[in-house]
Amino acid sequence: MNIEPTQITVQALVRGAVDLRGQGGPLHSGDARDLLDLARDAEAAGLRAIVFMDPDFSPAPLVQTLRRHEFSGRPISLLSGVELNNTVGGLNPYAVEHELMLGGRVISMPTVSAAHRIRNSAPPRGWRSQAPAAHAPGLEVLKADGQLRDEVRQILDVVAAHDAVLCSGGLHVAEIWPLFLAARQRGVTRLLVNDGAAIGLTELRELALFGAFIEVCVQAGLQCGGCLERTEVPMALIAAATTRQTILVPGRTGQDGPGGRFRAAVQACLSLGYDAAEIRQITSDNAARLLGLAPDEGKTA
Repeated sequence: MNIEPTQITVQALVRGAVDLRGQGGPLHSGDARDLLDLARDAEAAGLRAIVFMDPDFSPAPLVQTLRRHEFSGRPISLLSGVELNNTVGGLNPYAVEHELMLGGRVISMPTVSAAHRIRNSAPPRGWRSQAPAAHAPGLEVLKADGQLRDEVRQILDVVAAHDAVLCSGGLHVAEIWPLFLAARQRGVTRLLVNDGAAIGLTELRELALFGAFIEVCVQAGLQCGGCLERTEVPMALIAAATTRQTILVPGRTGQDGPGGRFRAAVQACLSLGYDAAEIRQITSDNAARLLGLAPDEGKTA
């Protein structure tokens, strides 16, 4: 059923949301705020958890510091993850192990260093371009014979041992399938497709049926993972993935922090006709299930 998108309704639905796209630093977005600023904004908006990641480094030590000091015993979970780009050694099992030993929860395949992303994408509008050497050469998870690289298999074993989340990053769907199939065979249970809009609806539906969660941006005209979304596109993506496997990704709205981004995203969902239960599922419940947050968890990480 449709709901009148009042400010009170929006605020109520933002409370408990989980942000999987908390940026680790201001280097790319041009935003002058740091992790502390963003964590305070997320807590003030009532978010349940925020995952800090960055294309060029692991925010895990910074997140540990925030958890230990200002956010100790607070009702928001501060989490971290690492993107396996060239600046952290690429497809580096040692970087993965170090991240997870520091309490990280999310391991992403290469994003800005992915060969597919380099070949096919421009940086999101408003993000500062990196020097070509920073993310070259392009990284792929498959060898020339189509088999997974040995280091990728090692990464999957480490992810499985820590029951962490494995993300597809900037890989082509032809790489995602063998990666996810091998991941399942090696004991990885938490799978996330980072950019649902970059995958055909048939493949998207099959990945969701396989048990992967699918990130979808619902805000028309906003930058979401580097592409502009039209209204009918996110609705088709959510229909293909189903609300049970969709995780909402708020668009980048200028200088808005997590609270503002989620308010705009919830407003967009209401305008598209999604009801409160559906919005709660795609903004909070699914992401909490992916991350392994307990039903009553809100302060431990």
